[in-house]
Amino acid sequence: MQACIPMKSSLLLRLAALLFALALFPPVTHSHVSGFTDTSIQIAEPGVLVLYTTPLDNLLELATDTPTALSDIDPEAYYGAITRGFRITVDGQTCEPARQNARILTSLESAQYRMEWRCPSMTGQFHFAYRLFLQQDPSHRNLTRLFVAGKRLTFNFTQNRPVMDVPVADLLTQWGRGLAPQFSREDPNKTLPPTVSQSGTPLDESFESHAMRDDSQGFFASLNPAYFQLGLEHILGGIDHVLFIAAMVLLPATLSKLAALVTSFTVAHSITLSLSVLDVVTLPVSLTEPAIALSIVFVCLMTLYAVAGVRHSTDWVKTLKEANRHRLMITFAFGLIHGFGFSYILREMGLGEERVGALLLFNLGVEAGQLLLIVALFPVLLLVQRLSKGWVLVSANALVVLVISSYWFFERVGSSL
Repeated sequence: MQACIPMKSSLLLRLAALLFALALFPPVTHSHVSGFTDTSIQIAEPGVLVLYTTPLDNLLELATDTPTALSDIDPEAYYGAITRGFRITVDGQTCEPARQNARILTSLESAQYRMEWRCPSMTGQFHFAYRLFLQQDPSHRNLTRLFVAGKRLTFNFTQNRPVMDVPVADLLTQWGRGLAPQFSREDPNKTLPPTVSQSGTPLDESFESHAMRDDSQGFFASLNPAYFQLGLEHILGGIDHVLFIAAMVLLPATLSKLAALVTSFTVAHSITLSLSVLDVVTLPVSLTEPAIALSIVFVCLMTLYAVAGVRHSTDWVKTLKEANRHRLMITFAFGLIHGFGFSYILREMGLGEERVGALLLFNLGVEAGQLLLIVALFPVLLLVQRLSKGWVLVSANALVVLVISSYWFFERVGSSL
């Protein structure tokens, strides 16, 4: 009878640890819904041309019937919903959709819509309203570039700023230019160097105070802070990347060791992110996304294996710290894989001359997000290390993350077949 008491106590401790782990990492069926879309707008004599790029998983949010697998999506079926997501007027008069077509960008797992609008007048006060995905995801952000008379304006559509006003007539007078006679055949952002950076600021608010800037102002003057925020939100909003970081820091480690792990991950993903965005080395989404899930599975299995050897240890923290010494290279190796995953959102945009600055700020944003995660998790890790049976919590959390990441792996493999 007395032998049963420790067994029941151990069972209750394991159950409590598992519930604690479930509270920290609630099961999710999808890694994350893409929170960013990309728009290029041209205003020229024929009218307004909108080139809109969105990840395929966003289109599933617009479906009124049973959600379809990504591989079965027909982008043309969403023409109506996408078109209704934009409203364009000039001096209060509505522009009407004229021509449109769509294509799937296979390597990015995204759909791209080319939509033309005919307007009553091409000179006046243009008003753009964006209404896609803002209700489904309050953090959704549409990165927009507007091209008029050979100049570029940048803007971010968000739930708090769903409209943009552009005084085209005043701008043409100020610049001493006229509208282009035709639309550019490709996104002008791929070739047109930056001349204006007003990201995050409505163009109708204190517009005159935003002086036009050209390349002569130097590299740092053209940096768009939106890419830092994009990197920050991408790491914090991407639950698969968050769980990878969490899985890496489950084993006891000093703060300097955790910082080294984060730096190793950052250096690695910066390499493949840059190579992918610069089109030096690219991998299809169908390979990268399952590999990211598999990296989390592997790290969790390593943690469970290490914990299995400390059940009877008098100092489980010291024992697991010794098992943690090889994680630096492992983190670097898997960081290379995650870098390709980070790259897809930047490759959706024709970054053109902005590539170097975008990569720099995006990487800094990702690094800032990772450090925030470490700062948030470290007090919990210290608390666990002070418990005599803290290794049970480590094991339970690793098991929960293992189940979630295994589900993602098979789901992603299945969707790519």
